[in-house]
Amino acid sequence: PRSTLFPYTTLFRSPSQKELFDIANTMPLQDGALLVLAYLTGGRINEILPKRFILRQKTYKLTNVKTNWKEEINYPGIMKKDITHRQLEKDGETKQYLVVFMLNEKNRKVHTKDLPIRIDKEKELVEILQHYLDTKQDNDVLFPFSDVTAWHKLKRYGFHPHQLRHFRTTHLITIYKLRRDLVIKYMGWSDDRQLRNYEHLFWTDIASEL
Repeated sequence: PRSTLFPYTTLFRSPSQKELFDIANTMPLQDGALLVLAYLTGGRINEILPKRFILRQKTYKLTNVKTNWKEEINYPGIMKKDITHRQLEKDGETKQYLVVFMLNEKNRKVHTKDLPIRIDKEKELVEILQHYLDTKQDNDVLFPFSDVTAWHKLKRYGFHPHQLRHFRTTHLITIYKLRRDLVIKYMGWSDDRQLRNYEHLFWTDIASEL
């Protein structure tokens, strides 16, 4: 197991999907599935795991005063039944997807999201997740533990859970050429301010397009 963060994140590039697969494939099945699902959804760890309370915030326009409060939601975390197989017909071709229904933690208006994962384009990563899903019943919570436990599981292999969100954002732009407005929707943001903080484009990304 790696004990330090991926060097690629600070040198030339984010880790490739193949490198992520190689790491996930050496992990215990549950831990590897956690890494894969966190990456593929770009989800915050609290959108994947059980969560009892969520922090809400409101700014009053007249006074510009912000009010914070905890709202009890008793979110069970992602369950097996929240991940479904779907297909879409386009240009005479049938495309297969996993669609993940999950919490959208920090968007003030949209509190849940459905995220499509293209199976043929992410086949190896999807297979790790599917192997884990095959061990579960529909109403089973996939990862019934705390964010601290998740952090320790991923740290052993050189990752902080939030890193995977950064990697996914970057890959949606550099690999899939997804429009920026669709990246914003995929990641669950309400505007483009967070996108500037999450995309990590290196000189190699620019050079590959020249």
